[in-house]
Amino acid sequence: MVNFPPVVQIKDDDIKLIIGAKRLTNPLMVGVRPSESTVSKCQQLLSQANEDDDEEPDVAIQLTGLGVFDQHTVEIWRKALIGAGVKRKVTEEKRWLSNTHVLTDGKIQEVASLLFDSKPQQEILRFGNIIVDANDLSSLVAERYLTGFIIDGACLKYCQEAQANGALSIYLPSLTQTWASSGNCNYIHSKVLPYISGRELNQLQWLITPIHINDNHWGLLCLNMVSCQAFFDDGLKVNPPLNICDIIQTLVEVIHFSMSKQSLPPQPPSWNISLPIQRFGMPDQPLTGEGCGSCGMGVILAAKDFMNAGQATIPHFKWLFKDMTDHRQRLLYQFVEWK
Repeated sequence: MVNFPPVVQIKDDDIKLIIGAKRLTNPLMVGVRPSESTVSKCQQLLSQANEDDDEEPDVAIQLTGLGVFDQHTVEIWRKALIGAGVKRKVTEEKRWLSNTHVLTDGKIQEVASLLFDSKPQQEILRFGNIIVDANDLSSLVAERYLTGFIIDGACLKYCQEAQANGALSIYLPSLTQTWASSGNCNYIHSKVLPYISGRELNQLQWLITPIHINDNHWGLLCLNMVSCQAFFDDGLKVNPPLNICDIIQTLVEVIHFSMSKQSLPPQPPSWNISLPIQRFGMPDQPLTGEGCGSCGMGVILAAKDFMNAGQATIPHFKWLFKDMTDHRQRLLYQFVEWK
């Protein structure tokens, strides 16, 4: 609700370090505040001055046309940047929630309460060491990029519900990609054990896990444990990581290792793992407009379909990226119910 002073642009040439300033300007009386780039430049100059002087230097920053300001003022400006960013984010969330075709007024109020009345790191949902907090939850708004935590939280909950209805598929969290890259079967087994414990692995149909690509995109890896086939897909149809075959081979070995731990006679693997990995037919993701930033939502919706398929066949996907506002809002309300 805070009204922040307007931002004024200042040239780099008008930002100067002052040693032994005799008079400082009160930032609250100026009526404007510098931009993020200016604040960063001020912090850089002050930091360099502190590094170059063994004793505490008496330094300040002069901004032409505004005055002379000390380190404390620069910190106030930095916090104002954070506050203004939060305000823009919340304003976007309110506007997005008010434009809905799938939520009633009552449901909108419940979602708004969960988003706006929770502290940023407040726990919303937990599965073992995987925690979804309010910050993660806010990533469901608009076309924001989803964290691995929100993908895991939603998919693990969907997996739990599907298994309660007799489904024979297992979801492994997004960290599985990192665990599998270690190549250590015992280590990986210890990490995935909480997610496969109590399951009849000899009846397993699908093993599903997200794959992070180029640090900015999500895809989904699905292993058909009945036909010994690996499938991968994403909305943009980009290439999977170069080590995808190694990840698949490691996961197959871990599952058979886990079967031996359950005293189940493991079947000898008959997998033919090579590039290119077959695609399972995820709907296409647009490059602009609604759905363009929803690769994580595509993973959640596809994983849900696989887990609810009821058999070891590729499901038919009835959702589209162009409807992601509706899908995101429905999922947000599901977190209200799950909480």
